Amino acid sequence: MVKFGAVLLLSLGITGVANAGSYQLKPGDWQFYEGLNVGKQYETTASNSRTICVAPSKTTASANWLMDLAKPRPDCTTSIISQNDHEIKANMTCPMGSGAMKGPSIIKVYPDHITIDNQLEYDLPYAPLYMGQQKTVRHISNQCSVPQQ
Repeated sequence: MVKFGAVLLLSLGITGVANAGSYQLKPGDWQFYEGLNVGKQYETTASNSRTICVAPSKTTASANWLMDLAKPRPDCTTSIISQNDHEIKANMTCPMGSGAMKGPSIIKVYPDHITIDNQLEYDLPYAPLYMGQQKTVRHISNQCSVPQQ
């Protein structure tokens, strides 16, 4: 859990690219909005799940850290296909029983927010099961109202 918290802390607040594959973080409060949908219908509203503080001393993140943020579970793996200063595309695999959920993950990076869209499919014997996970992480303050992690 400590590793996840550290990854989460380092994966927020993108303001630009420091160099190829790394992003400069914006310090302050960031708020998560997350939605999980099963099936082909993606009409649910994301809920505000938590607020964290990005410390001024923790202001660099790599594409791999952002991919860790995108994972629905820690045991999922990702393989980055392409990236630039605004978008990371990857393939994601999450073990599930004797099989796996697989599909694309796209992270879009903006100065004041990050969007994550995972579209995973589990190939069941009778029909595929689709899971859509959307996350938006918004910078809401330059000051921290919650403890720094």
